[in-house]
Amino acid sequence: MADMTIGKVARALEGPAYVAVGFGVLGFQRAQVRRRELQRQMSRLAGTVSQKVGEVSEDVGERLPREARDLADAAGALAHDLPREAGEAVKEVLAIGRLVIRTAPGSGGPRDYRR
Repeated sequence: MADMTIGKVARALEGPAYVAVGFGVLGFQRAQVRRRELQRQMSRLAGTVSQKVGEVSEDVGERLPREARDLADAAGALAHDLPREAGEAVKEVLAIGRLVIRTAPGSGGPRDYRR
C-alpha cells in the first residue's frame, strides 16, 4: 500500500472541505435573503389587510344607528383609558358586535331595539 500519512490525507481533503463550507455559507446567505423577501411580502400583505379592515369598519360604522355609534364611541373612549389587556378585550367585544350587526338579517334600515 502507498505510503499514506495524515498530512497527505489532510492536504487531499482540504480543497473539498473548503468547497463544502463555501456551499454551506452560500446556502445560509440565500436562506437569509429569502427570509427578508418573505418578511417584506408579509409586511405589505399585513398593511393591505389592515387597510381593508379599516375600510370595512368605517362602512359598518356609517350604517349603524346613531345610538349604536354613540355606544361604540363611548366604549372606544373607555377602552383607551383602561389598562392595555382590558382595553384589548373591549376592542375585541366591539369587533364582535360590529360583525353581528353586519351579518344580522334585516332590511338594513332602522331597527326597533325595544323588543
